[in-house]
Amino acid sequence: MAAPEDSEVRWSSFWSKLLATFEEEAGDPPDDDVEDWEKDLLDRLFHEQLGAKQPRGPLAARGKTLAACQASLRRAAERRWNDERAAQFAAEAKAKESERNAPLAIENWEKAIASGPSRPWEARLALSWLQLVALEEGGEQLCEQQLRLALDEARGQAKSSSCNKSGETVSPKKRRKVASTPAAPPASKREVQEVLTRLCVLLCQQGRDDDVRSLLREGGWEYRLSRSVFHYPYPDPKTTLQDVASASNLAKLPCYAVDGTLPEAMCEELKQIFGRDSTFWKEHRYNSLSRCSSEDVGYFSYTHDLNDTNREITKLDVAIRHIQKVASAHFPELEEAKYAEWWAHCRPHASGHQMHYDSDNEGIGGARHPICSCVVYLEGGEDLGGPTLVTTQRLGDSRLSNQGWLVFPRAGRICAFDASVLHGVVPGRGLKRSSEARRVSWMVAFWRDVRIRPFEEDGLPGSSRPLPSTSGPFEMGKRRYTWHQQLRLDGSPEDALRKLEVPATLEAVVPVPVPNVWEPVEKEGSLPTESMPEYDKCFQF
Repeated sequence: MAAPEDSEVRWSSFWSKLLATFEEEAGDPPDDDVEDWEKDLLDRLFHEQLGAKQPRGPLAARGKTLAACQASLRRAAERRWNDERAAQFAAEAKAKESERNAPLAIENWEKAIASGPSRPWEARLALSWLQLVALEEGGEQLCEQQLRLALDEARGQAKSSSCNKSGETVSPKKRRKVASTPAAPPASKREVQEVLTRLCVLLCQQGRDDDVRSLLREGGWEYRLSRSVFHYPYPDPKTTLQDVASASNLAKLPCYAVDGTLPEAMCEELKQIFGRDSTFWKEHRYNSLSRCSSEDVGYFSYTHDLNDTNREITKLDVAIRHIQKVASAHFPELEEAKYAEWWAHCRPHASGHQMHYDSDNEGIGGARHPICSCVVYLEGGEDLGGPTLVTTQRLGDSRLSNQGWLVFPRAGRICAFDASVLHGVVPGRGLKRSSEARRVSWMVAFWRDVRIRPFEEDGLPGSSRPLPSTSGPFEMGKRRYTWHQQLRLDGSPEDALRKLEVPATLEAVVPVPVPNVWEPVEKEGSLPTESMPEYDKCFQF
């Protein structure tokens, strides 16, 4: 917020200019006892001078006297100026987030809040996230403080937009009549829900189930992912089996994980391609601090036609064939795969991925699932980033599934699962010692049939793009890609594929069973057994 003397000087200059413009247009200055036409003219000139569109509804110039009009106009102007100042700091904060400069991003979000914006909870949400993922001490406490302040602010805006001073609901038409000055858009139910979600996830991950119950009620949630999911245990290393053949029970699970099957050289190559500082993330404008997706398009992927004999074979093709062989031990139908679609993520410890079903083009046009999806964990450990959660729930099921398993990230580990089941990434709980650490994973989905979508004229990444030739940079529109050039094989494709070997004995990792995937919000409640609850009644992350 501007210093009082700066605000006074700015308003004094603004008001003097406004009165001069009024006199120039009306022929005389406004009277001390203003008439309606004078208020109308003051209001129009005020918005023109402010550079703002004159809103429908009540005038900014309110009151029976010129002094009252001046006071109401000043409030409206200062709110506008505060919002503009906050927007400048917010833009700078977002730019620093893109550069992965958390300290300066935090500093600018704090300045945005201090500017006194009319919707401060928006900046607090962004600030609270950075405090959680980027501070190595005290981040959880500071995050909770900001989220509680944001919730109070959003609640207040939402309530004031629909209630009078007595708390009675009033109609939008009446609200326009009684408003004293044009207000910022009130918090929507969705915005209040967003703040509630963030706060509830934090409390659930800390195991504060009694504290979170009333907030879940307020959000209208009746069911939630269970304590066993949010407050997950760290895996017991004794659960690792040395011989998958002796673990007949593993064959019945929808997921399968192994260690030690990724050749060391291949693992190192994948780390170079997708390491947290690689050009892959920069050229796709992937924000690994806050959005954990491309700032241009969100989700993007590449697809390889496995049967195209004229297509260039790259280092990724060799890795894909190796993963296919490994996963075939649990999913023999992978022999039918004709396409491999892949994407990657680089997430801070506390970042998760909501529960979802893998589908072509994110389900646009109807859900179609791959045969199997695989996760290759490249960076991270069992205490960096949350586990992958795989359930038995499928689209069309008549009730919530209560069977689930957790697979924890570990460099070189491969996890394969039935792509038709509900799954996600649980946010990592607690703080990491290093704020720069990232959970880096490469996902490969195998399809019997899927459409490869060429780059469009803008050159933006997107769903199921073809991999550019490694012979040189790929340019289209204003975009220029070079990351793929490192995928060129050093020797012949035949030699690289021939050398692929899967160990005869796989070091299988037993997924950690989840006693209950879902549970009712109320202690005395129960899960529905005859019907599937509505999506927005089920709390996740």
